[in-house]
Amino acid sequence: MARWLRDHDAHLEADQPTLARAIQWLLAEERLRGILIEHRPGSDVHQSGILGVGLSGFVRFADPVALAQSAQPTPFLLPRLILQSGSSKPPPLLGRREIGVANAGAGLELVAHLMLGNWDLAHPLWRSVAILSHEAYVRDHRGYHIRRAWQEDWKREPDIYIAAGYRRHAAADLPVTTSGIGLRRRHLYVAEASEVASQAPGSSVSFALQYRRPRCRFTEAEQKVLLAALDGLTDEEAAAQLGVSLNTVKSQWRSLYQRVGENAPDILPDQSSDGCDVRGREKRRNVLAYVGRYPEELRPYAWPPDRS
Repeated sequence: MARWLRDHDAHLEADQPTLARAIQWLLAEERLRGILIEHRPGSDVHQSGILGVGLSGFVRFADPVALAQSAQPTPFLLPRLILQSGSSKPPPLLGRREIGVANAGAGLELVAHLMLGNWDLAHPLWRSVAILSHEAYVRDHRGYHIRRAWQEDWKREPDIYIAAGYRRHAAADLPVTTSGIGLRRRHLYVAEASEVASQAPGSSVSFALQYRRPRCRFTEAEQKVLLAALDGLTDEEAAAQLGVSLNTVKSQWRSLYQRVGENAPDILPDQSSDGCDVRGREKRRNVLAYVGRYPEELRPYAWPPDRS
């Protein structure tokens, strides 16, 4: 990812190792999300190639960073935020706790940086790459309380972004002088949650910006068990991946079932189901189907303390 940022945005004032360390730390801290699209035509690794890279992070809705970007756009905002996060206290890109507070409050601003290796719509792999990037964008961002999303790029055909659900921002032309290239322009696109559902229904951004308040009040540990199950892992595999015992995973299932029963009992199967084993499997299936449809249940959320 760092190499692609440097190769595609060569003016960045940071060497590749510095950028790589910053990205690695932010990914580990869950302050940055990323996708890497590779092409592997055969078993020969030398024939493989990276076709696209996507990175995104959150800032608080209408915080100084977002307001400044809206009033006077700055080229390469996300890479700059990535680099600033290594030295700023607190980092400008939000972590899990801050995201939970914003999800429960005014919401988030999504800052995304997408690079695709080939924008030729006639390229034989274009459709596959576009589908993968669409699916990853929706998967990684659905369930967050995103009020506004920003996307920045070199001058491209704007129809691609308009179809995705963005609109051209009023101050979109961003002149950048790159050695050997001359004057080039960055363009800024924005999608507002209050607009996109009616203006671009069915677009990737419209799906990503859908939001409803969670109901179940899952803990972070319970969310991790559910995410592992959604990935198809058995309880034994989930325990190994999460670094906990099998008994801990089973305890988390009992706990989250209790939360569902208290906060969203309609999700659970009818009590008249025959057999404990059958009902247990049905209970798990129902809960997983529900959180798959409503990923808000698996995102950070700052619930108020119980009055009891």
